[in-house]
Amino acid sequence: MSILPPMDTGSLLDLSLPPDSPSNTPLRPTRLAKWGAWLQLAPLIGGFFTSFAMVRVFSHISATGELRDKEAGDPAKLSEGIGWALMGTHIGLVVSLVGCILLCLAIFKQGSQPLWVKILFGISTIPALAALQMLVFLLARATA
Repeated sequence: MSILPPMDTGSLLDLSLPPDSPSNTPLRPTRLAKWGAWLQLAPLIGGFFTSFAMVRVFSHISATGELRDKEAGDPAKLSEGIGWALMGTHIGLVVSLVGCILLCLAIFKQGSQPLWVKILFGISTIPALAALQMLVFLLARATA
């Protein structure tokens, strides 16, 4: 008399995964990962805004002829344009930092993500570190 229940030998030979197995479905990015990926476009938009503002500043200088002219050499007008250019860069980097945080949460808190999400997270750490450096610099200047 056998203690073990009868076995179905057909299931032992079938090595395919069941249809509802997570390994059988392709990895899909979560909504958090998609938002983080879209926010990685912010440095490009910030760079476009920066170049647009700088072209505007330098075209103002070239329109008046010489830098010695009072209107062209006015530091207030030049610093205002350069300030707008740097603000565009800063906003783009800070938005990219938020996107990097969202990608980090998607990868480490929500489980497995597609390979492109992990690669984008690795790439996005570069502008995120630049944004952190700018924020620390601004906070240090504000407290000094």
